[in-house]
Amino acid sequence: MKPNRDVTGIPVIVTIALLGVVVLVALGIWADRAMRSAVIDQFNAQQMILADVACKSIKEKFERLIQQLASFAKSETQDTHFDLKSWGVKSIRIMDCGIGKLFKKSEDYPELDKEILEKSCKLHEPTWFDTDNDNVQKPLGLLVVPTKENSQVLTFVDIYLFLKPILQEISSGKTGYAWLIDQHGRFVYHPMDAFVGQNAFVIREKVAPGLPYKSIYHIQNAMIRGERGMGRYWSAWHRDWVGPVEKLIAYTPVKPASPQGVFWSLAVVAPIWEVEGAVRSVGRKLFAFYAFVFLLLVGGGIFITYRERKWADNLEKLVEERTRELRQSEDRYRSLVESAEDFIFTVTQDGMIGSINSFMARFFGISPSDANNKPVYSLFPPDAASRLMEMVDYTLTNGRSCRKEIEVALKPTENPMFLSVTICPFGFEAHHQSVALCIARDLTEYRKLERQLINAEKLASLGTLAAGVAHEINNPLGVILGFCDLLKEKFPPGSEEYEDLLIIEKQGSLCKGVVENLLSFARKKGAENGGVDVNACIIELLRLVGHSLELDNIQVVTDLRENLPPIDADQGELQQVFLNLITNARAAMKKGGTLSIRTFSDHSKAQVIVEVADTGEGIPEEHMDRIFEPFFTTKPEGEGTGLGLFVTYGIVTKYGGAITCESPINRSEAGKGGTLFRITLPAVIQKEES
Repeated sequence: MKPNRDVTGIPVIVTIALLGVVVLVALGIWADRAMRSAVIDQFNAQQMILADVACKSIKEKFERLIQQLASFAKSETQDTHFDLKSWGVKSIRIMDCGIGKLFKKSEDYPELDKEILEKSCKLHEPTWFDTDNDNVQKPLGLLVVPTKENSQVLTFVDIYLFLKPILQEISSGKTGYAWLIDQHGRFVYHPMDAFVGQNAFVIREKVAPGLPYKSIYHIQNAMIRGERGMGRYWSAWHRDWVGPVEKLIAYTPVKPASPQGVFWSLAVVAPIWEVEGAVRSVGRKLFAFYAFVFLLLVGGGIFITYRERKWADNLEKLVEERTRELRQSEDRYRSLVESAEDFIFTVTQDGMIGSINSFMARFFGISPSDANNKPVYSLFPPDAASRLMEMVDYTLTNGRSCRKEIEVALKPTENPMFLSVTICPFGFEAHHQSVALCIARDLTEYRKLERQLINAEKLASLGTLAAGVAHEINNPLGVILGFCDLLKEKFPPGSEEYEDLLIIEKQGSLCKGVVENLLSFARKKGAENGGVDVNACIIELLRLVGHSLELDNIQVVTDLRENLPPIDADQGELQQVFLNLITNARAAMKKGGTLSIRTFSDHSKAQVIVEVADTGEGIPEEHMDRIFEPFFTTKPEGEGTGLGLFVTYGIVTKYGGAITCESPINRSEAGKGGTLFRITLPAVIQKEES
């Protein structure tokens, strides 16, 4: 009794399934870590922007204080026009360096020694010094402002009160905040008042000893050196939360006055749980997607294995019948082979073809008898022939069937074909030597459909991701442009500062345009106008760009069929689609050429078809699967953003249409180039009036 062949395949399927589960889990862990790292880096980058904005505000406040103190020194009455107490000013003194006399305006706070007075008279620009005073709770700083009258304004400032209005407004995420340390490692500002004036290295050990503070100590040493960076560390508290918590930090140095003075370091921190929720949500979705794909592949593998086993069993029975009744089996064999639209042929172990079926003979343009006793290399290219002979040797040596998929260009002028090749032993054609039966099935169209499905799902995922990324980028862009508008009001038009702000505003607006293009792909909205005439859109667009095409020596050829049914779409968005395709064609024809635009309708499918073709350089084979991805471009740096075809794809699919691309260079047509984009849009079905 012959064993059941299906049972022997079960362990293999189980093994493949287990390996797939391992790969799926590993892929999910990797994707989760990659997403977590990307989101954390993006969150920390936003914290760095907050730190930079705060540093700029601190420097501006110092500049305003210096201006007020300079005006105070020149005033005969020596009255200030701002609230000294709210600005943290504790003592103002004027030093006449010419006569060496110190005039006191307000109460003495700390005493000034002779060395500080002598050093102050040598300064020529505003300079800030940190001071050590055990008699005060909050850190004090000495600000020296030189004047043109050979005098110096010496001002003691409570740093905490001075910085609090700015730093207490900084909020990163929902619970993040900012703190500031000086060059000695002391907290100059911290939301917890007990920390102010304390050494940042010492106070942490006092509050919560035993935690791993190595990372924050390393970061604080970098801050004391005036470095700029991002990282993460462990802490024992966060606002009202008490206990170990990992935090994200972005830090940058702050120079309150001249380069000869001291500097501080500003840090913006937030707990890592601020971003973990979003990461977990995306990770679960990715894992579910991978699980679905895995189950789909396993199910497909089981189905294909079952079909292949069943087909192999039928073939084995057929061979046994042929050994008993040669004539009857030969008739059945020829009927089966000749009716199949596959490449079916026999090959000996030394590489000679025994016979081929009619379908294969018609494909190569020969008769079945012309291939008898000819080498495999006479029909197949060298690479494909070598792989076939390897499979034949394996089958005839081991007496077992084998199956592989190969990609081969059987004709030089056509695209490569994907063939599923099955080779099994075949024993009755020639008794004196071993013969293998080869069956090759064309899977090219199946692979094309599979590629389109993968690209469609990939672009759908990218659209969702692009919308999320665009919304996240809009927030810092709004902050940048908002502060830019505020700063423009502080400088007169035409000044150097005003022109610099205009440049910042322009570049920010460009970034905003890129974000809007990303959002336009994922945004789903109904058409504003129905019943759009495609021909009218194209004619109106060519009126606008026709002159520039003539200047580039590009000839426009149009074939616009009359009486096209209307399209239920927005006219502006359709013109954007055509403009993107014309712009790409223009870039591909740098030395001039012909731009062809053709429209026609398919009444049987209620569709309007638009074809845009050029005679440019064409698109290489390796780029065809990526042309609709965002930010992918083959243009030199500075000439393209890679969003044109991405947005075009989004608009076309939004209206239920499809867009495909063909490039002759992918078919190896010598002397021919160019690219053809074909857009298919559903037409509006108009009911006839009775």
